[in-house]
Amino acid sequence: MDNEFNMVIVSGALIIGLIFGAVIQRSRFCMAAVVSNMVLMGDRRHLHAWMVTMLIAIAGGFILEFSGLVDISLSSYRDGHINVAGTLFGGMLFGIGAIFAGGCIGRVLTQTGEGNLGALLALLTLAFGATASYVGFIEPMRLWMDQLVSYQASSGDASLSTLLNVPLWVPATVISSLIALYLYRHRHHDISPRLLFAGAVVGLLVLAGWLLTGWIGADEFTDMAPHSVTFSGPIASSALLLSIGNMPASLFGVSLVVGTLLGSFLSAVLTRTFRITPPNPTSIGRILVGGFMMGTGAICAGGCNIGQGVTGFSTLSVESIFAVVAIFSGMYVGVKWLQFSENHGYLWKMPRLRLHQSRQGPQPDAEQVVAS
Repeated sequence: MDNEFNMVIVSGALIIGLIFGAVIQRSRFCMAAVVSNMVLMGDRRHLHAWMVTMLIAIAGGFILEFSGLVDISLSSYRDGHINVAGTLFGGMLFGIGAIFAGGCIGRVLTQTGEGNLGALLALLTLAFGATASYVGFIEPMRLWMDQLVSYQASSGDASLSTLLNVPLWVPATVISSLIALYLYRHRHHDISPRLLFAGAVVGLLVLAGWLLTGWIGADEFTDMAPHSVTFSGPIASSALLLSIGNMPASLFGVSLVVGTLLGSFLSAVLTRTFRITPPNPTSIGRILVGGFMMGTGAICAGGCNIGQGVTGFSTLSVESIFAVVAIFSGMYVGVKWLQFSENHGYLWKMPRLRLHQSRQGPQPDAEQVVAS
């Protein structure tokens, strides 16, 4: 039964990753671009795409849980434990690292698949930082922060509805309605159909992950909580699997990472945009540091910008809400720091600040925003 269960999970996760990688590679959708484009250019196209993602993930997640199709309350995001210190520190660290590395974790993966060697460097140091925080020399600090400031929900469910002592449909409806209202009011401003489509697909893939692990691939003989799209933990698990042969409890995450890399590679090849692109020598130090910060921060925060920022948020987990605030704050600090560095020729000086390394055209547009 285990082999059949694993085959369903592996195949499904691979398909989800293939779609994710292809869509992100073509759209350049990036959470780091949400902040950088707003700060640098006042451009909200990536913000609106991210809000579409959140609307679908939150509303769809609630429907899955309310209908009883998937018991999302059993997921790790709502396990009752809120790691306040680790989530805030790790989220900030991840956000700053994403700006330094040149994009969020999804963009780093898809850029690697399309031949960007700078992204590959970021991915390698991200994997090293994540593994070191998970089981290596940074683990004691991570565990210490978990005990420093934390909260255990008496009900065992660390959701916003439990905190407010209201039914789950109340915060789900309010948040979804506010997002929908905002998108409707701005329907004629800063809209990119390509990015909105990408945001919608990412939201649907999160729901597909819940369905796959909590319903389609669920096994009555296996005590496995439902989970969905996330990358930091799976990258660390992939590194351990490749280095010491340590098999993770679930192959969903590893298959997701492989599928994302393969999806972006195939998309780049089919659209003739695949090319080996070396990093700017002056950016290598920043990229390496940024990747390590992303990996370390994500594990300390309990997830990356996709894991905590979308999948976790879709469960209305209080910890995930803290993580989103911290990640966005870290990205803002990272953008302002690089602005300061450029203006004063300090530390990392660049010809200009942008958040997407692209050699495909003479000038990247506002949607192509990751630093080279």
